[in-house]
Amino acid sequence: MGRLSAEIGHCDILVNNAGINSDNSLLRMQPRQWNEVMATNTGGCFNMTKSVFGKMKERRFGRIIHIGSVVGRAGAIGVSNYVASKAAINGLSKAIAMEGAPFGITSNVVEPGYIDAGLIKNVPDKILDRIRQNIPVGRLGTPEEVAHAVMFLADEKAAFITGVNLMVNGGHHLGV
Repeated sequence: MGRLSAEIGHCDILVNNAGINSDNSLLRMQPRQWNEVMATNTGGCFNMTKSVFGKMKERRFGRIIHIGSVVGRAGAIGVSNYVASKAAINGLSKAIAMEGAPFGITSNVVEPGYIDAGLIKNVPDKILDRIRQNIPVGRLGTPEEVAHAVMFLADEKAAFITGVNLMVNGGHHLGV
């Protein structure tokens, strides 16, 4: 039994939501910046999932929801490490979905767009205005809207949904 299971018992629902950024252009990015973002964003999903997957498999039930990002699908300038980490989460989730499906375990990604919280708070207003103009609904999302998507995928009634990326982005990057 892993340390996490020993401390909390079993886990039926895991939401992998840890994430950091360390922005820089590709040519200025230091290996340390790349490694820290990859280790936290992608490595964190791997480590947390691995710590609960065995018990979920034994109980034949589990919901694993990874928090990705619109940039993991669409890309972005100056954040290649963050983009790569979120794209890797998409692939990791699909592999977990395939391994878990025979045991009642689902694995999905919620891909928020620009949400009025967290990392976006440091973006200058001039840039935020341009971002809003590219979102068909005309506004940033809310943390509650992301939470609703997570709760939907965590529900027992979502047993037939696995290996998907649920985009919560107001239509930003529609068709990507």
